Amino acid sequence: MFIKHYVKPLFLALVALVGLNACAELDFGSTEQHIDPPTTVTATAISDSRIQVSWTTQSSMGAFKYYVQRATSAAGPYTHIGSVLEPETTFTAVNLATATTYFFRVVAVATDGSESVPSAPGSATTFGGAGSGGAPTGVSATAISDTRIMVSWTASPTAFKYYVQRSTSAVGAFVHVGSVLAPDTSFLDVGLTAGTTYYYQIVAVFPNNSESGPSAPPASATTFGAIQPPTNVTAQAISEDRITISWTGSANAVKYYIYRASSAAGPYANIGTALAPGSSYLDANLTPSTTYWYQLTSVDVNDSESSPSTPPVSATTFGPGGGVFEGYWKFDERTGSQAADSSGLFRTGTLSGGAAFSIADKAQIDDNRSAVAITAATSSVVTVGPAPGLNLTGSFTVSFWAKAAGGAQVRFLGMRAAGCGAPGWEIGQGGAGLYFQGENETVNFGQSLPADTWTHLAATHAGGVMRLFVNGAQVAMGAYTSTNSVQGSLEFGHPGGCPGDAFLIDETQILSRELPPSEIATAGTLPPPPASITVTAKTSVALRLSWSLVPGATSYILSKGDGAGPITFYTHVPNTGTYDVDHLTPGMTYSFHVRAVVNGLYSNPSPTVTDSTNGVLAAPTNVMATTISADRINVTWSGVTGAFKYYVFESVNNGPFTFVGSVVDPQTSLLRANLAAGSTFTYQIQAEDPGQQTSAMSASASATTP
Repeated sequence: MFIKHYVKPLFLALVALVGLNACAELDFGSTEQHIDPPTTVTATAISDSRIQVSWTTQSSMGAFKYYVQRATSAAGPYTHIGSVLEPETTFTAVNLATATTYFFRVVAVATDGSESVPSAPGSATTFGGAGSGGAPTGVSATAISDTRIMVSWTASPTAFKYYVQRSTSAVGAFVHVGSVLAPDTSFLDVGLTAGTTYYYQIVAVFPNNSESGPSAPPASATTFGAIQPPTNVTAQAISEDRITISWTGSANAVKYYIYRASSAAGPYANIGTALAPGSSYLDANLTPSTTYWYQLTSVDVNDSESSPSTPPVSATTFGPGGGVFEGYWKFDERTGSQAADSSGLFRTGTLSGGAAFSIADKAQIDDNRSAVAITAATSSVVTVGPAPGLNLTGSFTVSFWAKAAGGAQVRFLGMRAAGCGAPGWEIGQGGAGLYFQGENETVNFGQSLPADTWTHLAATHAGGVMRLFVNGAQVAMGAYTSTNSVQGSLEFGHPGGCPGDAFLIDETQILSRELPPSEIATAGTLPPPPASITVTAKTSVALRLSWSLVPGATSYILSKGDGAGPITFYTHVPNTGTYDVDHLTPGMTYSFHVRAVVNGLYSNPSPTVTDSTNGVLAAPTNVMATTISADRINVTWSGVTGAFKYYVFESVNNGPFTFVGSVVDPQTSLLRANLAAGSTFTYQIQAEDPGQQTSAMSASASATTP
């Protein structure tokens, strides 16, 4: 979007090759416009609402497209109604009034973006429409798949058939796509492009073969986007023979195919189907201590299948007797009183006593939807019913994210007798710092939770040894005997009704095996932020951002602030290290930072970069109009910094200004030819930048032909 490509006309070379010495008087180094307008513009009415416009080009060279302009009088004003690409030299004007005369002229556009003066106008009068009846009403369009739209309308009295016309623009041009015989009033348009908006109008045809005008306004519908693969696919081993696959669904998917392989490279075989809106699948009867790889596809109502999800994800089943997932609470429900268990064991938690989902404050997990906020009230808990695997009487791992204000006592989760009775086990923070308290002993972390900061905590046990981790790093270990005489419900916040301060908790896992330190590090270590972010290019409406890549990053999260406003989430960016932010306001200041996503966790923000889009272009200055012959005036002006193109407007004898041509920067002059004698011509210049933003009009300059 930042580089304009220029194509210099080849006419000089052709002149040299064929030896056109007779053209030696032509000064192609001058500022004379080098593209001629079309000639012989004709207009032919073809119905009471349509006119066919045709023209002849003066040369097979120079033009690559044509602009068509329309007016209701020969003198104008003319408005742009459409364009066609060379070599096409016809255009159909639609949605016209009946029994009305219209005037048309055509402008040739060169490959460098400069434009000819308009052609002489051609005119035609639409049919009167007598006896033609009215256009259909109540037209509607409804997308029913990624390739089909159903169009319906209300019948027109006495019509015997209907023409269906389609366009990809509300203003046309509309093309005929089908006919429907009365009394039918619907049409199924097929073979369309996914994710595209189409516009429809209906013309009624009557027994005398006269046609109504088209229905108005056009009805529109957007086909479904091409079916996309699921995103955020994860695989989690939950036992020695089971793996749970989870994902984020795709728009318009009706089902998902699950494919499995024994290596990342495949081959992959279909092992099952999950119906939308489901977003998980339990793969069972697997082999212990074996790694399995998975890819998923989405399937739409047409049975079209997406490409496979990428990258493939894997999980390794536990070894024989290696324990199972006992619970996995993501706390992503955002609202309500139920916290789902993603382990596949359906150990749902119930929120009560003021415990609630927090949408605004949550752990730094990519695509994290919510956390749970526990208040200081002793009744504020998330309760999970009793289950032997939650008693922590053998090998186990407890892993979670937490955030607290740093009070004297915080109780994150555990199992106690009612009335703040005897503990089965509890993880919390007291005056001496973080601890894991069991039935017979307490193991201390040796440090406290950083205040008001999301922190990952984990406790593992096997063989009589407990290890404690903070943010993926082991900080303490000690002897521990895993007994539990309470064996009740698991409670997040205030186990057994014990008092404690408010806190937030997120992404909690309990397993009946000891996770190795490497897995704890992956789950609890935030990636480093990008070291820098810079603005590497700009226009008046866009900024290009670039940043340093982070090893292992799979994507980046870009945040934006407008003016003095806060910096908030803007978009996810693929792992490219650059992104173009467009549709900005000229001359406005913006701030950005970016976060890296590694292993499903996102980093703290990079340093902030602040920059401004280019301001609105200044109007050209020093405009001069100089008479150089009986029918020619040379117009010049001073260039404007940042301009890509200049538009020239002309007034004759104090009449209205009309567009007469354009030149591409750095050219700053235009030679006007074939002017009327004895007339005063006044000129104004407008600059345009690469973002197609235009300046104000320049001051006027005039000259008179003798």
